[in-house]
Amino acid sequence: MKMTRNQQKSIPMDQVIIMAMEHLYHTIRSLLWEHAKKEQLSPIQIQMLVYLSGRTTRASTVSEIARQFNLTPATTSDALRVLTRKGLVKKSIDKADKRIVHLSLTPEGNHLTGILSQWTNPILEELQHFSRENREMVLIFFLKFLENLRKKNILKELHICFSCAYFRPDKTADSGYCILRNLSLKNTDIQLNCSNYVSSPDV
Repeated sequence: MKMTRNQQKSIPMDQVIIMAMEHLYHTIRSLLWEHAKKEQLSPIQIQMLVYLSGRTTRASTVSEIARQFNLTPATTSDALRVLTRKGLVKKSIDKADKRIVHLSLTPEGNHLTGILSQWTNPILEELQHFSRENREMVLIFFLKFLENLRKKNILKELHICFSCAYFRPDKTADSGYCILRNLSLKNTDIQLNCSNYVSSPDV
């Protein structure tokens, strides 16, 4: 017997959440592709540029970027080689260990990143239609959800306050305390990809 529309089973809420995140992911990838084609770069190369633009206090290494984007060192090196050839990324040898190469943006890379960062504008505009309270709830959910995935090693690399060497639990604050900035952190103060992030050996 064929089920009517009203008799069909609804999809469980948690599964709908996963489906919604998948739709959002594909939308973000589509917007990124549009900008990538204009600049003759791949989406991952654009993401690397944006990532490097946030590392204002220290340069990144190939291995760090590979972990951040869950890529092999070889694939990461190939992508960075193109960015270096285009004059967007520069390399510098570590003074203490000459085997380590640090990567940072050139002035041209910084300029282009400012343009490329606009690819998120359509999504940012839609977010403004929701109240700050709604946006804070979404932010807190995603940050805690990502942190749980990191703890279970499902998410390999996550530069979040909770796993930073400068983070301390603090019962007097919503989330904790940053000893670098000397700041009590509310849930909405928790950062992703902070330029001061240093991985804690205890997490």
